[in-house]
Amino acid sequence: MAHVIKTCLRFLIPIMFACSLVVARDIADGGNDQPGKCNQKPDQPQDNSNPIQQNITNPDQPDNPNPDQPQDNPNAIQPSIANLDQPDVPSPDQPQDNPNQIQPNITNPDQPDNPNPDQPQVNPNPIQPNITNPDQPQDNPNPIQPNIPNPYQPDNPNPGQPQENPNPVQPDIPNPDQPPDNPNPDQPNNPNPDQPQDNPNPDQPGDNQKPGIDQPTDPNAAVADGGSDYTAPPLETGFMGEWVIDNPNAGVAAMQLQLMPNDKLVWYDTTSLGPSGIKMQPEGNCPINPDAKNQPDCYAHAIAYDWKTSAVRTLTLQGDAWCSSGNLWPNGNLAATGGTATGDKAIRMIPNNDDPNADFETRLNVLADVRWYASNVVLPDGSAVVLGGRDSFSYEIVPPSLDFKPRRFDMPFLKETTTPALGPGRPVENNLYPFQFLLPDGNIFLYANNRAICFEPQTGTVVRQYPELAGGSRNYPPSGQAALLPLKLTADNQVINTEIVICGGNSPDAYKVVDARHVTEKQFMPALRDCHRIQPLNQDATWTDEEQMPSGRVMGDLLDLPNADLLMLNGAQSGTSGWEDATDANLTPLLYSPTKPMGKRFKPLNPTTIARMYHSCSALLPDTRILVAGSNMHQFYTFDTQFPTELRVEKFSPPYLDPSLDPNRPIIDAKGSDLVLQYGKPFKIAATLQSNETMVLGEIMVTMVYPPFTTHGFSQNQRLIIPALTSIENNVINAVAPGGGTVAPPGYYMLFVNRLGVPGPSIWVHIE
Repeated sequence: MAHVIKTCLRFLIPIMFACSLVVARDIADGGNDQPGKCNQKPDQPQDNSNPIQQNITNPDQPDNPNPDQPQDNPNAIQPSIANLDQPDVPSPDQPQDNPNQIQPNITNPDQPDNPNPDQPQVNPNPIQPNITNPDQPQDNPNPIQPNIPNPYQPDNPNPGQPQENPNPVQPDIPNPDQPPDNPNPDQPNNPNPDQPQDNPNPDQPGDNQKPGIDQPTDPNAAVADGGSDYTAPPLETGFMGEWVIDNPNAGVAAMQLQLMPNDKLVWYDTTSLGPSGIKMQPEGNCPINPDAKNQPDCYAHAIAYDWKTSAVRTLTLQGDAWCSSGNLWPNGNLAATGGTATGDKAIRMIPNNDDPNADFETRLNVLADVRWYASNVVLPDGSAVVLGGRDSFSYEIVPPSLDFKPRRFDMPFLKETTTPALGPGRPVENNLYPFQFLLPDGNIFLYANNRAICFEPQTGTVVRQYPELAGGSRNYPPSGQAALLPLKLTADNQVINTEIVICGGNSPDAYKVVDARHVTEKQFMPALRDCHRIQPLNQDATWTDEEQMPSGRVMGDLLDLPNADLLMLNGAQSGTSGWEDATDANLTPLLYSPTKPMGKRFKPLNPTTIARMYHSCSALLPDTRILVAGSNMHQFYTFDTQFPTELRVEKFSPPYLDPSLDPNRPIIDAKGSDLVLQYGKPFKIAATLQSNETMVLGEIMVTMVYPPFTTHGFSQNQRLIIPALTSIENNVINAVAPGGGTVAPPGYYMLFVNRLGVPGPSIWVHIE
């Protein structure tokens, strides 16, 4: 009998000791009263469809379905996790199979959750570690428990390419000296744990569940830092840019300008204010001009400009397009909307083709409201919101067609932000050409005068209001500049951050004291130097002060550059938009690098000698240069004055075109590249460096630029997207196309490849 008791005690004592350890650990973990669910946060959702990031708390999914068969874990880096219906202590008769002795089984009570005391554990929940299986894609459909990227190999979870991890012992856990995109490890990327990340706006529940809407993974992250897997710093150069005259007389001042996918630029002026600088082609082509008392008009008011050859072809413009708006259709056709007089409800279309006789086709009186000084933004289905205009407190959705039934919506916000007139025929407004941007959640960010809202375009519902931006007015006539900063994507097509910048403008009173309708003696108030940024998808979005510009600027352009910097150019340092309402031309372009440290973000470049003020435009070209055209401070074409009507066309070479950087310049082989992209699908780009060096992932960035419609200092529909790269093999870059139309509206994009911040010429790609 004594022998039997001694034998029993031999087994019972270790078991009792192990159980005491479990109880002690349970108490230390907060007294979780659910067996087998240690350290589970009660408000942490358990639904996780990611097989790599297993939900430990699922009792219906045991880790080892066969208790008589040791669990085979093919992933030595992702340890076997014990059945949650079983105690945390393994059975003494059934050893726990763990092929990875460096990363022990989490269920071992004698092994602390963080095996490396010198390596702090980034995830506050040690039972649900942020460990990525290198043999599996990093796609995590659970937005509550997002995958935290490896800082050594950022944002490259290729579904078909394992993620490189230079540290096989400590797999894919962020470096504590280099925090992940979410700087607060105790606050996961979803700022509200009770609000799933699929809908970042709790005031508009369910709206973000629409198919194809991409969500930001971290509204607190910094702006995109230069490209997926782009870790090497860009090359610096002392080259400050170069200006050249591309055409001494294009004939038409560029009031509105659009780069077309057929490599032509279309720009046009008003048809109601007299002759231009070029006659219609061929000679004797003098169509009737209803804006000139139905008299024959032998002068052209629109042209197609070949940026490769500088050749000009005249176009026929019907319905006055003075101060109109526009956008591209998904097929690349240009739709020019609104204007004044006979064109205030018109839509004009010119096709995207190589037909030497292609011209505008026009429909008059088809828009729902007058659209004079309106703004357009393309929606995920390829239609466009045409919004605002003088005394038009509404918007309408216009499909990519000349024949349509208008869908009109009231927009009281536009009336609320209108500065009252000083009397009949004496408008002030301060909110024309409002800034609007399509956000990754499918809503539209709208800024007018000094206020901003977010609204749902299909209903007109205002889903968010933002704090007022004090200090001045930013829209026409005290026209500032605005841009959506580059959108950087992860391989599972999450937007890392969405941010908007607004710069310049002038005082709310600047137009009152300078325009001839209000005063007889003009006073030119100095333009603003300030810039401000906002993350509109952040729950607590507010304006933050950006670095100040070296000089004030009104009526300037703010363009995306292919290396994810921006270029600010044109405009004046005093006054506002309007005829003879500005002075002191701002001749110095600024390179704006939004990811550099404060104090180093603005870099003045070589100045031009040509004033580009009211009614001037610019555009990024496929060869990475900038085309600049227009400027007319006067009612009619006037040449004998301080700021004459400008018919010269310039091209500007930014610093990245320094010839000494040419060995780093990528050259794309269009024949070996995918030219038609599908949302969310892999695509390839064949490219080589001029130096014939091997391209490596950390030095290469791909950017996709949507060509904007530019007028009056606002580049409508401009957006730059940085898709995720997955690998580079044999001079072929493998990338993932944006996941939907909320991030990349359908249509044509210029696709650039950059090495160390040096871009090469683009190719046109189409996404749908």
